[in-house]
Parts: sequence; structure tokens; C-alpha cells
Amino acid sequence: MAILGVFPQLVDRIATILGISYPPVFPLLLGLVAMVVKILVMDIERSRNEVNLTQQVKNVQGRAVYQSGKFWVDSELQNQKAKNQKRIQFNSDEYFKLLNDKPETSQFFALGQNVRFYYDNTFYEIYE
Repeated sequence: MAILGVFPQLVDRIATILGISYPPVFPLLLGLVAMVVKILVMDIERSRNEVNLTQQVKNVQGRAVYQSGKFWVDSELQNQKAKNQKRIQFNSDEYFKLLNDKPETSQFFALGQNVRFYYDNTFYEIYE
């Protein structure tokens, strides 16, 4: 843009080549195009951030479950003081036993391979 201000004859030549009959409009047109492109880029970034946020929070059994690092963490863990804790490896025999014995936990299991949740007075950690 600064080059166009220093060399006004360049503005005239480019505007003529592009078919613009009033050359002083050309720098304004360039500025307008630059602003529109900048606004579009900002909107795309904002949309990506919104998608990221919705991917990091899920609703399971009426409770918020947040993604923290590689784990999904049940918000109920902050409110409860569980005396019982069970750490279960993903896809192990114990994993499938819990799933069969307490099918309501399947909604937590569906979140992925690394999940921490509170259920039936027990803090469960499913890990890879």
C-alpha cells in the first residue's frame, strides 16, 4: 500500500490495466478487499475455537464431563468424596465385567479410553 502512495503513476497504470476509469479508487478498493479478507480469516478462527470448546465438554447423565489432557473427567468428582476407588484398564476383563454389571456406565465408557467418573459411591478411572 505504501508503494502505491509513493508512486502514484503506478496506481494509474495498474488501475488502467484493470479497467478502472478513476484510478484514485484503486487503493481504496485494495484496502476494502484487505479488510474483507481479514474479517473472513477472523471469523474462521472464531468458528474453530467454538468447535474446539464444544468438543471438550459433554453431557453425560445430566452432568458435565470435561476433557482434560487425554482424560474425560466427570464434574461430579469435585462434589463427591469417594472412599472407593477403582482403576480399570480399557478393554480388560474387569472393564467388561463393570459394563455388564452396571450398564449405566456405558455412557461414560463411550467417551473414550481414558475416563474418570463417579458412579455408585465409587470413583472409577478407565485408562489405556
